[in-house]
Amino acid sequence: ELELALSVKCEIRDVHRFIHYEKSFPYFKEFAQWVWSERKKHPKDTEPFWNLMVKLIGNSLSGKWGQQNEIGGIYVRKDEYDLWCAKNPKLDAQIEYEEDMGTHWLLRTDKTVKEDARHSFPILIAYITSYARIKLYEEMVKHNTVYVDTDSIKYIGLKREIEHSKELGKWGFEPNKSGLFEFFSPKFTVLTGC
Repeated sequence: ELELALSVKCEIRDVHRFIHYEKSFPYFKEFAQWVWSERKKHPKDTEPFWNLMVKLIGNSLSGKWGQQNEIGGIYVRKDEYDLWCAKNPKLDAQIEYEEDMGTHWLLRTDKTVKEDARHSFPILIAYITSYARIKLYEEMVKHNTVYVDTDSIKYIGLKREIEHSKELGKWGFEPNKSGLFEFFSPKFTVLTGC
């Protein structure tokens, strides 16, 4: 995604954090294939419940890879308090309330602070999101695009101009979300015909 951005002359002003991976590996490939095959086995039009359940299993897992948790209250052992403050200077500066719990301090912040969940694996969800944004950009510049969202594109042109299939990683076509629309603003469209 960064290579594409640089190739179209975007200026990258700041990178907040990154991890460089020398090698790639098809993590969860079998699981992703299972989810996709189960969704095909249980089509939305004939088995909507099972299709949705399998979809939620896949979506929930991918969300867990990028999960961040809000920190609103933290228990810190009294004998580790100074060490904790040294390791968390930004958070320590935001502590508004301390409660003596005997062997621990309960520290509460007035602001929402987020940290990566212990089970997060951001590279996986970042890769999927990046791949989707590249695909969106490639189609966006080919067509008279009106609107792009996380996983969809609306453009002025003939129906099915974008090559689509039901295969994983390919563009899908949703007739119920396609047709003639009046565009008022992002996320505010009116279907006027097919």
